[in-house]
Amino acid sequence: MDETRRFLRYLVPTLVFVTELALLLVVGQQGEMLHRVYAQLKESSAGFAALAVAVAGALGYLCSLIHHTLSWLPCGYGINYTKFVRAAVDNQWLTLQTDKAQVHVESQQISREMAWDVVTLLWYRPGGTNSAQDPELGKALVSRLDAMSDLMHGLGTCVIASVFLIPAWMLLSFWSFWPHSWLHTASVIILAVLLALLHFSNYRRVRNRLYKLVQNTLATYLARVRPGLVVFVQDLALPARAQQGGKTACTPIEPPATESPQH
Repeated sequence: MDETRRFLRYLVPTLVFVTELALLLVVGQQGEMLHRVYAQLKESSAGFAALAVAVAGALGYLCSLIHHTLSWLPCGYGINYTKFVRAAVDNQWLTLQTDKAQVHVESQQISREMAWDVVTLLWYRPGGTNSAQDPELGKALVSRLDAMSDLMHGLGTCVIASVFLIPAWMLLSFWSFWPHSWLHTASVIILAVLLALLHFSNYRRVRNRLYKLVQNTLATYLARVRPGLVVFVQDLALPARAQQGGKTACTPIEPPATESPQH
């Protein structure tokens, strides 16, 4: 993904957040505040506009940072390929070996980080030209699902931004000393919650769809095109217990049997 697309992925969620915050102000009968802000922006210079865009990108990056942090926590928020990679190893579609090629990695030793690395290596595996720009799975397919991955992360960033709608509205209301009734307050809270649920629903739908497409693509690739493919992983990626030869230790690779010469 080039730098322009990366910046837009940070900028667009902030613009969506500002639009939704403006909607909450309208619902809360605080439209006059929007008119004052618009008048100030209209009188501002181009330098202020450029600064606003930079600040919007920074805020989007912070929301994206929270999104990526949640994706790696064991809370079911992000994608987890551990189950798929373990099944591929158990079905003998895939063989994992340590980087020293001394032991096989059992399915029980596969961690989430290791599974992510394996899927990434398979996904961007070079094709016949030995170029990363020409993946073996096909450039069109990889590009299409990479775009879906960008969409998923953008939606996830919008989910995080939507969580800050109510605090931002309350801060603006307190700062402007704007009087509002309980009915308007309840309407704003209900609308903000609905927007957050809508963002999360779209994110979850795209996340699950992306996971299924990647899983089905790699399962077909491993089962029919490259059965028994060997992928090397680092010893450091294995649990400490496995490295120390505990109950879950990896299986040593047996040397090939040699036949005695016939006389």
